[in-house]
Amino acid sequence: MRLNRVAARTMARRTGYAACAAVAGLALAGAPPAAAVAGGTAATGSPGDALAVLAVDGDPRGGGHACTGIFVSPQWIATSASCLTGKAGARAADGLVGGQPPAVPVTAQAPVAGGPARQAPVDLVAPRTDRDFALVRLATPVPGIRTAEFATTPPPASGQMTVAGFGRTGTEWVPDKPQTAALAVTGATGNEMTFTASGTTGVCRGDAGAPVLTGDGRIAGVVTGSDQHGCLAETATGTGVTATRTDDLGGWIRQNVPDLAITCKPAAPIFTTRGDGTLWLYQHTDPRNGAFSWINGNGQQIGSGWQSARTTAGPDGLVYQANSNGQLRKFRWNGTGWDLNTSPTPYYEVIDNGWARYATAEYNNRITVDTRGHIYTIEPDGNLHWRTYDPTAKKWDHRVLKDGWGKYDLITAAGDGVLYARTPKGDLFRHTYDAATGEWTQWAKPSGTGWNGFKTITSPGADVLYGSYPAEGGGLLWYRYLPASDTWSDTGRANGKLIGTGWHGLYGMTATPDSCRLTT
Repeated sequence: MRLNRVAARTMARRTGYAACAAVAGLALAGAPPAAAVAGGTAATGSPGDALAVLAVDGDPRGGGHACTGIFVSPQWIATSASCLTGKAGARAADGLVGGQPPAVPVTAQAPVAGGPARQAPVDLVAPRTDRDFALVRLATPVPGIRTAEFATTPPPASGQMTVAGFGRTGTEWVPDKPQTAALAVTGATGNEMTFTASGTTGVCRGDAGAPVLTGDGRIAGVVTGSDQHGCLAETATGTGVTATRTDDLGGWIRQNVPDLAITCKPAAPIFTTRGDGTLWLYQHTDPRNGAFSWINGNGQQIGSGWQSARTTAGPDGLVYQANSNGQLRKFRWNGTGWDLNTSPTPYYEVIDNGWARYATAEYNNRITVDTRGHIYTIEPDGNLHWRTYDPTAKKWDHRVLKDGWGKYDLITAAGDGVLYARTPKGDLFRHTYDAATGEWTQWAKPSGTGWNGFKTITSPGADVLYGSYPAEGGGLLWYRYLPASDTWSDTGRANGKLIGTGWHGLYGMTATPDSCRLTT
């Protein structure tokens, strides 16, 4: 089946020009509100709030064309390569050079709930050469924008998916809102998926690059072609739609755009203890990018009597307290309060003894918990120890992993078996331990110097680090290491991004280690 291009492009005849103007937010003055994707329904919430309009080579009303993309991070949009080039098939990426700006100016327009849309120019592209797909980076991120994730499983050969886009409708040249429609899957071969629209629905010009979404809202592919069924000024009767797959691009994304190889929960909880023994909860809403953004900048007091103890957060709301009396206590914060249990102490369970050293200044930073809940400690024998606790059997699994760790004065877990270790001189090293095989997959990789300026370093996971230091009002700094490219995220300055103040004077701080994870 030969399908027509769906990118709205400039043509000499009047109908082609009107098709080019069919872009949300770039509408002609006084145009009535309309939705996109012919015959569909309004795209509200997700995925509609994650969609973007891409204006290519100028305003569509004056010679450019427009198509659709979807935010996959506040600074990156997924679309089709043909959206950017106007070329189809094997030549879709012609003229696009990875790591460089697009050949012609491209501007993205992002919807913002309750406010005017924001615009940002595209400053870099990452195109595929084997399929009609590209990622584009904005010169500046769009804080607070809704984002979507890529599917990681192959598409089915049948069933149903959803398309969402800003293209022409069946009745309007100039929609200002996106629309969604169901598509029936008719095949998935190689890099391509095929679909049919039903009833009065159809995928139109301006929908090039529009996401095809799974039932749980993940991106399975992007639109590359359509028969234009149901679109204004089109007479085609065919209902075919084609899309390029994206589910198998995880490795390529991590290598070319390592910033995308992460997914985070809406907020990263950070538990802090103060000198008066009170326990406070803060929630950082952008652990992925390091924005100065908190649910409650003043924090929430959730406990007292936590002095003379080392507090260490684990996954799924677990909080461990190594008390000066030697007890290791296990609590669980459920998001609104502490879980209760049937033990003699209803708010916590004593799961071990002999942990008093971690309440001392010498050992306070020598205990950490990783994303999977494994506890790592440096002990007086100079060895690194690993433990995991079975709450059902109430038993421990304990391993002595390696000697020579007495040279480190701080360890912090930043993922599944990922450990950062600091020397008193401030040298930082990255290690990775595979608990399933018992092997080290990375050993003492140098990761920077000057880290002894931080009183405490903790992590929400996925190689994101928070460090408190005395400058900038007791600032809390954000860093993120990108394993795929062996680089650190650009913070725009010589050290980490400042995301908070008043943190250096706290008695202790610990982030929940499963707030972020690396994607596969």
